[in-house]
Amino acid sequence: MVPRIIIIGDRQYFSGQQEWLTQLQCIEAVLPDYPTVALQIRSKKSTAVKDIYAAMKVISPTNQIFLNGSWTGTGYQLHLPENQIGTPSTEFFGASIHSELSLIKAQESGAHYVQFGAVFTTQTKPVPPLGLSALAKVSKHSRIPVFAVGGITLSNAQSCIQAGASGLSIGTWLINSNQKTLRQRLDALLLLFL
Repeated sequence: MVPRIIIIGDRQYFSGQQEWLTQLQCIEAVLPDYPTVALQIRSKKSTAVKDIYAAMKVISPTNQIFLNGSWTGTGYQLHLPENQIGTPSTEFFGASIHSELSLIKAQESGAHYVQFGAVFTTQTKPVPPLGLSALAKVSKHSRIPVFAVGGITLSNAQSCIQAGASGLSIGTWLINSNQKTLRQRLDALLLLFL
């Protein structure tokens, strides 16, 4: 199942591992009410392996939970960073891309969706934004769903969909929400797809 919204549950948004795990559990509790929303568990810290193992102890594998990286055989869906796209796979996975060349590579590897960006300026990745025109170009040439990622909020989400994005991948704006705010934001975002 390819979702409409992917919440990027990045460890870097939290000072402590337990705080991060608690927020992941909070999001996991909301997911059954939102079948078109998924959670991508990601850590790029020096403690990434330890973080992901800790997350696997408290978050159950379902078709709504994606682990960032090559965690094959764990029962979780996978999301590959651009530098890990390669060998064709029969497992369900998505991939991060930043160019049309990477889109081709992801499609040839069997990716079921791609995250393209950063579309807008984001505080979590110090990279120049690629913009809506690049998103439109990648979306037009893709045979698989393209998710806009990078600086996405309710105020700019509609422009991503109008540019051709099939879905939205959002980190900071969703991950730092309490359950009530998270539900309100998800409801508002999902209305954009109607």
